[in-house]
Amino acid sequence: EISKSYKAELNELLVTIFVKSYSIWKGKRKVSLTLENHGRENLYEEVDLSRTVGWFTSMYPIVLDLKNSISSIESLTTIKEQLRKIPQNGISYGIYKLFFNSSDLPHLSTISFNYLGKFNMGIEEQSSFKIVEQNKGFERAKENLRPFELDFVCSIVNDRLHLNIIFNKNLFEEVEIVQFMDTFIQELKLLINEAKFSDGGYSPSDFKDIELNNEELDSIFNELNEDLENE
Repeated sequence: EISKSYKAELNELLVTIFVKSYSIWKGKRKVSLTLENHGRENLYEEVDLSRTVGWFTSMYPIVLDLKNSISSIESLTTIKEQLRKIPQNGISYGIYKLFFNSSDLPHLSTISFNYLGKFNMGIEEQSSFKIVEQNKGFERAKENLRPFELDFVCSIVNDRLHLNIIFNKNLFEEVEIVQFMDTFIQELKLLINEAKFSDGGYSPSDFKDIELNNEELDSIFNELNEDLENE
């Protein structure tokens, strides 16, 4: 419902909550992140992605700034606008780094956020494919060194939000991580409660055919509201 009311993707909602929670946890308004996603971007019309399966995986660094936002809704609008300014969802970062060996590219952040998406959506009960509930074991060899100090992974399975956080025990105490996760849950509930008492809203990126900033958009809607009140 929040996604529909504020024209925001679930990924944008969860990133906002993560950034706000980290800001409270560490006392910083700006958070440097490595964002990871499936990488299945429609870059060229002649490339048919439906002929492929699985994730291509793209990872790229970004600094997200809460700026002067106070409420959860203001934070959502602020972060949503910053995320939508990323060209092609960041897939070009890996391409440039791999094929052009560009040394002037910023390094990946040691804090990673990955929203895996929704699972079991549209799968019928009689389907042969179901999500495995058993422990599938380690996904990586124990000898591998993790590139991130803090790795936050979330997904929605059978309409339930699943959160998983992997952290470097040499840098973080378990009680710190529990505190952060508690803050995340509190901020999620706060956003839901704020949205219940709001009529929704738009931000400049919702209008792709015209360039607007927040002030111009607010001015347009204020004029429209005045016209409606005068009718």
